Amino acid sequence: MQDNDTAMAILDSVAEALSQRGFEPYEQIYGYFKTGDVSYITRHGEARQKIVAVSREEIRGYLEKKMPGTKVIDK
Repeated sequence: MQDNDTAMAILDSVAEALSQRGFEPYEQIYGYFKTGDVSYITRHGEARQKIVAVSREEIRGYLEKKMPGTKVIDK
């Protein structure tokens, strides 16, 4: 597990890469979180490489912060 600020910075950069490619970033990250399928994440900006270094707990916390009111459900 990484430092929380580091994980948030990584996930922000993944979200930015997804936005640059025209995707809705939080929905894509949630799809990855829910299924574990990296095809939800673009290769642009090495986003796939980055997101696999972040724990599921950190991704859950990130999504809960970025998508308030949404119940983040695991697999």
